[in-house]
Amino acid sequence: MQTPEDFTKFYYKKVGLGEGCGCAERVIDMHEFDRAGGINIGHAPRVGLLRRIWRVLTRRA
Repeated sequence: MQTPEDFTKFYYKKVGLGEGCGCAERVIDMHEFDRAGGINIGHAPRVGLLRRIWRVLTRRA
């Protein structure tokens, strides 16, 4: 997995200082898609973990 890149570096590398070109939104979208591409949201949390959290939250002081 690659390390996350600083957004300001990414922005200036791709767009430069020409903000009037109209491609800033596209570059931001590309950055968000690349960043979200490394996130795996397909796994459900472990049931045992949820039970432990529930026990801690429902325990009386």
